This record gives sequence, C-alpha cells and structure tokens, in this order.
Amino acid sequence: MLVHRPDADGDNWTATTDCDDTDAAIHPGQIEFLGNGVDDCDSGSPDAPPGGLTGELFGWGNHTHGQIGKGKIGTNYTTPTKSVLPANVVQIENGIGTFG
Repeated sequence: MLVHRPDADGDNWTATTDCDDTDAAIHPGQIEFLGNGVDDCDSGSPDAPPGGLTGELFGWGNHTHGQIGKGKIGTNYTTPTKSVLPANVVQIENGIGTFG
C-alpha cells in the first residue's frame, strides 16, 4: 500500500513529491525559468547561476521605437548590440503591437 501525505497547498502535487507544500507555485511540474524565484523541485536545474544573475543586456533588430536601448532610432542592428541600460536592471520586457 502506498500512502501519500495530503496536498496542503492545493497544487495537485502531494507533500510526498512536492518540495514545498506551502506554496502552490512551487512543485515538481513547474517550468524552470532562470531567475524567477520559483522552484521546480529539481536540484539539477538551479533557479539562478552561482553568484546570481549577472551580465550585460544585448539586443538586435529594428530600433524603430528605441527598443534596443541604444543608438539612433530607426537603425536596424543586424548583430547583437550592447544596451545602455544600467547594470542593476532585474527584468525587461519587449514587444510590439498595433494601436488604433
């Protein structure tokens, strides 16, 4: 007979397999996104590299609206170009849409 402890956080993962049964966002089926602070219960896929997230931001493509973060608007960058964003940026989002 196999006994499973109850699912305290209601994420459909019982405490037997869930590494944190107090938080529904943390469970073995969670997709691991580097640096998001949500654990997938797999020590083989760390949530962040040793020392934390570090580095510089690069972007490329059409700089129509300043989305690359550097240079003259309207320039098309065909290779990765270093952004001028400060080193303490912890999250960025980018996108394009239609208005009207």
